[in-house]
Amino acid sequence: MRRRCTIIKCVCERFRVPFYERLGDILGEGGVDLRVLYGQPAVPERGLVEGPFRYGERMRNVYIPVLHKRLILHTGVRQALTESDLVVVQQGNTLLLNYALIALRGVMGFRLAFWGHGKNFQTSPGRLAEKWKRIYSRFADHWFAYNDLSKRVVTGFGFPEDKITSVGNTIDIDAAVAESDSIGESELSALRNELGIQIDAPVGICCSRLYEAKGLPFLFRSMEKVRAEIPEFHLIVVGDGPFREVVAAYAGRNPSWVHWVGPAYGRRKALYFKV
Repeated sequence: MRRRCTIIKCVCERFRVPFYERLGDILGEGGVDLRVLYGQPAVPERGLVEGPFRYGERMRNVYIPVLHKRLILHTGVRQALTESDLVVVQQGNTLLLNYALIALRGVMGFRLAFWGHGKNFQTSPGRLAEKWKRIYSRFADHWFAYNDLSKRVVTGFGFPEDKITSVGNTIDIDAAVAESDSIGESELSALRNELGIQIDAPVGICCSRLYEAKGLPFLFRSMEKVRAEIPEFHLIVVGDGPFREVVAAYAGRNPSWVHWVGPAYGRRKALYFKV
């Protein structure tokens, strides 16, 4: 008898699709059918999957503004829950479905796993939101921690260590290495000319989805300190997200050395990294 695993995410980043497809293939060989449900962002952004993909299906997110936060309700998932043996969700205080799943897992017969860092590393552990996260995050059957540090965080909740898997969060870099190795000096020079970066100028890169928890103001302050010590330094920011306007405004104020280039994939992404 085949088993079914459902992963539920707010949105699906394009760079994660190869991981889900490989995971689906591996699970399928072991008798487990994978389904990845994902919704739409609160505001349009590039770099996210919009249509279905192999193992991926669209659901709908409802965003509910409360004070300075948005609560998120995933809709259209009931059938998937009734058909699942394991449901994996992101850890997050604003994800309303998570609380329902804690209550429903015994009634509907599926097991529940959280996937995440265990805590927000950009905020104080004493904040009420982090205290609440430590409480409800214990009510799962299993944990997929991003890495060994996250595993230690989750065991600190009192969650059993033998029910935590450290996934060593990363991506398959073989294709990226191959792309990088194939890039010659002429392409690098052309990109530097395009961005207005001198041939021997040192370059830093930030490649990320752009949202609040990434600590972008801290990044900018840090880079300003680097720039003060090394006047020829340049920063390239690759990515998109809800905080794109913050990045665009900062790049607009510092056009001589900050370059926001939006999301990039494949050879173009490898070029930015190699420069």
